[in-house]
Amino acid sequence: IRLTTGAPGENNHTYDFGIAKVICSLTLTAQTTTGSTSFCQGQSVTMFASASATPAGSYTYTWSAPSGVTLTGANTATATASSLTAGSYSFTVTVSSGPTCQTTATVSVT
Repeated sequence: IRLTTGAPGENNHTYDFGIAKVICSLTLTAQTTTGSTSFCQGQSVTMFASASATPAGSYTYTWSAPSGVTLTGANTATATASSLTAGSYSFTVTVSSGPTCQTTATVSVT
């Protein structure tokens, strides 16, 4: 992009601008630490997420749980859900690497 300032006949100033688009490729897997999706009532379930990105960077993890479930480690790669009663639950983890590079995965247990 080129921008020129000044009126005709005056000393003009020209500025050149460039725009670079950074392509992000973020891969995410999430599962329980045991690999099982079944649990017993009252049992805690620990889940982990593994991410890799191009370009490489640091990762921010954010887990979310259904209402009424206690979630420990919600801002780490490994989160533990407790206070589970009988039923099915879905836990979502969002991982980001920079302001425009993020992806989401879900872990479901019954």
